[in-house]
Amino acid sequence: MSKIRDLTAKLKDLEPQRSKLELRRTDCERPTRLEERLQPTSLEIENHVYGRDKDKQTILDLLRKSDDERNFVIPIVGMGGIGKTTLAQLVYNDASIQPHFDLKAWACISDDFYVLRITKEILQSVTSKPCNDNDLNKVQEKLQKELSGKKFLIILDDVWNENYYD
Repeated sequence: MSKIRDLTAKLKDLEPQRSKLELRRTDCERPTRLEERLQPTSLEIENHVYGRDKDKQTILDLLRKSDDERNFVIPIVGMGGIGKTTLAQLVYNDASIQPHFDLKAWACISDDFYVLRITKEILQSVTSKPCNDNDLNKVQEKLQKELSGKKFLIILDDVWNENYYD
């Protein structure tokens, strides 16, 4: 109980600083459907990003060094709202990695984990063409054809599905 009291006191001390830090209160409940909230994209929205230069540089260095790797995964994990998507956007749009990849794709996964939708989203991101096919096998074959023999960067944003097998 004493730890809770200490924490409560610290939070009360921080409350006046909220406006200085330009913090806003938000609803902690996460919308259950993708349509209920803005879907993140590869476009940078933040004008000024502070405190992420070292993280960005670390990821860029890893991506540049991955030239010899066949499959390379860099997870960006943490609580909601700490800037994971913003960091991914900064890396995705950084000019210094452009020469290292033949193709780039961005897909928002979210809790609506539907393999056909995700595969089509990646294919459309790679080709810049709409995909109206609803046969998962055909869409996967098209994607495989587009990616075959190429070095590519795929950002899977907002991955939080609790089903391990998905």
